Amino acid sequence: MHRTVYWIRRRYPVYVVHRDHDGISGAVLLSYIKRGRIYFTGFFPEKDVVGEALEQGMPVFVDLGYDRAIDVLVGERRVVEFSDHEDHYGGSGVVSLNSHEQGKPYASSSAMVWEACMTFWSGMYEKLSWIGAVGTLGDYSVRDAGTLLRAVRENYPGLLRGDPFRSELMDMADVVK
Repeated sequence: MHRTVYWIRRRYPVYVVHRDHDGISGAVLLSYIKRGRIYFTGFFPEKDVVGEALEQGMPVFVDLGYDRAIDVLVGERRVVEFSDHEDHYGGSGVVSLNSHEQGKPYASSSAMVWEACMTFWSGMYEKLSWIGAVGTLGDYSVRDAGTLLRAVRENYPGLLRGDPFRSELMDMADVVK
């Protein structure tokens, strides 16, 4: 099991999520691991939202932009982060799954969440692959999402035919934005 998933299962997660395709899709996928409070925020999270998350449980950052003030606020406390951005939180308390560090700079945050969740419950997450793909397509990040897109094609062949950006899944991604 990936250590990000391990920490989510052991604590009360408070999801702090970028309100875009892959942030929302990533939070939906994580809620199958363990339900928690969800805060939707802009690309750069508001300090008061992160402060509340720190008070309520263990923050789980999904697809957020790096903000030095937030890094200082978090300090050494335990935080889980899923990110597809080069700059990300890096304190000693942060357990991160970052697409750039994984050698997949073009994978979306929702694809990274899906891959981590597959280590926990592969049968279930094979069936939930379409949710991760909605985030990936909405973020235009298909280049490093081959495993995720293959799972969708195998489980839901009608959703992803031909050009992914002209598929039914892309229509779903348009609804999420």
